[in-house]
Amino acid sequence: MSLFHCEKALAIVLSRYIGDYCIGKGGDARRGSLLTEVPENVVPSNRTNKRMLRNTLKRMTHPTQALMDRFVDSFLLGKQVAFNFDDLRTFAWSTKGRPSHRMGS
Repeated sequence: MSLFHCEKALAIVLSRYIGDYCIGKGGDARRGSLLTEVPENVVPSNRTNKRMLRNTLKRMTHPTQALMDRFVDSFLLGKQVAFNFDDLRTFAWSTKGRPSHRMGS
């Protein structure tokens, strides 16, 4: 029988998501793919519109406390967690969400 720590699992998964899809090269790649999905008939493809879209996508994909709250509420049914958003962001930047000694055992 294995012991499963839901809080630790949530921290690892959210950190991986932030590390792979919101910050650094992974965030850049995600924003680039989202930019290519915008149809030209909705937003004409020109330098000004692309700049505006990039800035909007950067804001939309930036990790926030609301992201963490949404998943804590649904995954842990609103239970308080021992880590905060700053801890999660630091964990994501330092390890790209890979398990380490920093988030506890």
